[in-house]
Amino acid sequence: MLRTLTIKNFKSIVDLTLELGRFNVFIGENGCGKSNILEALGMAAGAESARLSYEDLMLSGMRVAKPSMMCNAFRESTSTVIDIMTGWASGPEEVPYYVPCFLKDDGSRWRIPVRPLLAESVDSGNEASAGAFGTLSAGELAQVRARTLAVLQQDSTHGGMARQRLQAEEHLRAYAIYCASTLALRGLQVQSRHEPLGIYGEGLDVAIAQLPDALRAELLEHARMIAWLDDLEIDRGGARKLQGDKPGRSVSELYFADRFLSDERRVFSAENANEGILHVLFHLVLFLHPQGPRLLGIDNIETALNPHLLRHLVKALAGIAAAHDRQALVTTHNPAALDGLNLHDDEQRLFIVSRDDDGHTQARRVKVKPEHVVNGAKLKLSELWMRGLLGGIPTHF
Repeated sequence: MLRTLTIKNFKSIVDLTLELGRFNVFIGENGCGKSNILEALGMAAGAESARLSYEDLMLSGMRVAKPSMMCNAFRESTSTVIDIMTGWASGPEEVPYYVPCFLKDDGSRWRIPVRPLLAESVDSGNEASAGAFGTLSAGELAQVRARTLAVLQQDSTHGGMARQRLQAEEHLRAYAIYCASTLALRGLQVQSRHEPLGIYGEGLDVAIAQLPDALRAELLEHARMIAWLDDLEIDRGGARKLQGDKPGRSVSELYFADRFLSDERRVFSAENANEGILHVLFHLVLFLHPQGPRLLGIDNIETALNPHLLRHLVKALAGIAAAHDRQALVTTHNPAALDGLNLHDDEQRLFIVSRDDDGHTQARRVKVKPEHVVNGAKLKLSELWMRGLLGGIPTHF
């Protein structure tokens, strides 16, 4: 699991270190750098896979600009390197992992150096890919990893570290930033090629159909936080579509059964479902699917959700993450999301993101809920945030 994240010279982040748990929520005013934290990991994932083209980054859920604008552009900055240091741990010891990305001299492309650990298995030293972007392909990187593992496994003092290192690489390469889109969830828009679930929700029906029976039952149990939901149905043969049940021509084969409707009209397609159930299912499937990412970012988790439903969803996802070995970095602007967190659980962490007087992104962890009583009642975390007692709200109006 990713335990520490240090980001240097990426967008509004000059130098930031975070100590992460399993379920991490980031709050703050618009433009303070919350999404930049998620995107820094996306840069690391792209560098790890030698996939840093505009298309590759967009397909991982990132907002992209020319490289010279993605390196921090503060007046005093002269660096042309984005540095990302991650620390991974599956036990008491943490394994460091360094992912630098160099700008070419004209600021238009990236160079990806091989890290020192990997360099033990190549002949050209610590920067086997120090030439133009693309010199070291994704396939060549995989070969270097395999040779490195073989070398290090011969030494009992390094074999365990090598296995942890390669597992960290695997989790990092699969990382993406997810942001649900109602059109994608309804099967009316297909953009992402991610498996098993697209970053906007594409392929939700296929991902649900792939779930083993036990996980399908768990999904349905959680999804019934939507009061009207009785059951989910996958129309594998397309009979319902042929009957005209999808006039909008959605590609989704997902149908819902409403427990309040008459038997002959109780089932309807995803294109006719309310957006709340689609967004709830999207997040649940991300955390439950056996082939889902172990490390993921979620931007604006509150989209389309009633505040009380959001609170319940956050609570459910934090529990599922622990049970199914997922780790998430989540941004939100809805105070209700905070009420789903249990700050007594050290694996659930809340960070207040802001920009200092120089415009640099900072983040502060809230370890313990502050105690404030109003009219004899303790304030919830959401109320503390709205009253400005946590920080992370605009104050310049």
